[in-house]
Amino acid sequence: MRALTFLMLTLIAPVLTGCARFPEVEAAESASVADAPYPALLPIDTLVAGTPSLPESDPAAPVNARAAALKARAERLRAAEF
Repeated sequence: MRALTFLMLTLIAPVLTGCARFPEVEAAESASVADAPYPALLPIDTLVAGTPSLPESDPAAPVNARAAALKARAERLRAAEF
């Protein structure tokens, strides 16, 4: 019985969502967008050349240093007597 219920829900759900009305996308855009020219397509070499290279230093180093400092502080707090 549960399998049949699950099967019916999985079959009915897509049908019901297909009947949903979505807002018109064209109503959200202005007239200038409709008349605008298509953007220029660039070669992939130009796009790749414009991307920044990987950082030379390890970006995780400051995070690891802060984590070590926080762990040391936690140990000092655990050792302190209140």
